[in-house]
Amino acid sequence: MEKELKSYASDFDLKPAVEFLANAIIGNKADEKVLDYTLHSVAKWTEKESSKFQMGHVIMTALQNKEWEGFMKIAVKSVLSMLDEEKIGRVVQEFALNEIYNILQKEHPNRVKIIAAIRANLIKISSNEDVLGRLETWKKSAVSGISAEGPITDLLAGIQNKLLAFAEKPETVETYVLPVIQNGINSLKSNPETMTKIELWVQKQIVAAIEANHNKIGKLVKENLDKLDDKTLIDMIENNVGKDLQWIRVNGAICGFIIGLLLAGFKLIF
Repeated sequence: MEKELKSYASDFDLKPAVEFLANAIIGNKADEKVLDYTLHSVAKWTEKESSKFQMGHVIMTALQNKEWEGFMKIAVKSVLSMLDEEKIGRVVQEFALNEIYNILQKEHPNRVKIIAAIRANLIKISSNEDVLGRLETWKKSAVSGISAEGPITDLLAGIQNKLLAFAEKPETVETYVLPVIQNGINSLKSNPETMTKIELWVQKQIVAAIEANHNKIGKLVKENLDKLDDKTLIDMIENNVGKDLQWIRVNGAICGFIIGLLLAGFKLIF
C-alpha cells in the first residue's frame, strides 16, 4: 500500500490543487484573516515599551553607521545630536501603530490595495512555473523521504479493531444493520423497474460465470460423481428424478398399449 500511495502522490498534478487552494483562500477571505492576525500581532509587539527602545536603537545605529556625504552628513549629525533612542523609537512607534490601525479598517485605501495585491499574486501562483517547479521538487523529496508503512499498518489495524468492536455490540445489527436492509428491500419492492434491472443483471452475471467456468464446473461434477458407488448413484437418481422417470414409464406403457391395439386392429381388418 505504501508503494501505491507514493506512486499516486508522485503522479499527482499540483497545478489544479494550487488553483483550488488559491480560490478557496480568496472565497473564504482567509487572506484577510491572515492579514488581520499579522497586523494585530505586529501592533501588540510594537506597543511594548521595550519595542520602542529596540526600534530607536536600530534606527540610531543605522544612521550613525551609514557614510553620509556633504550636506547630508552635517544635517544627520545635527539631528542625531538632538535625539536619542527613546525619542526616535517613540516617533517610529507612533507612525507604525497609526499605519497598522489604518490598514485594519475594512475600507481603508491601503488595506484595499494590499488585499488586491495579495489576491493577484495568489491567482498568479497556479501559472508560475518557477513556484510550481519548486513545489514539485519539494513534493518528490517529501514523498521519497516518507516511510508510511508503519503508520498505515497501525491506522488500518486501529480502524479494523474499531469496526470489529462496533460489529460485536448486540445492538449494532438490530439498530443499524437491519433497518438499512429493510429500507433497501422496501425501496426495491416499490420500484419494479429497478427490481427487473437487478434480476437481469444477476442472471447475466450467473450466465457469464457459468460460461467462463463451465469446464471447471463439469470437472467438479465429474469428480464428485466418480466418488459415488453405483448403488448410491442409482438411489440418488431415483430419489431426485424418480417421479419424472415414473411418469415416463407410465406414458410409455399407455402409448405402447394404444399402438398395440392399433396394430392388432389393422391385422384383423386386413
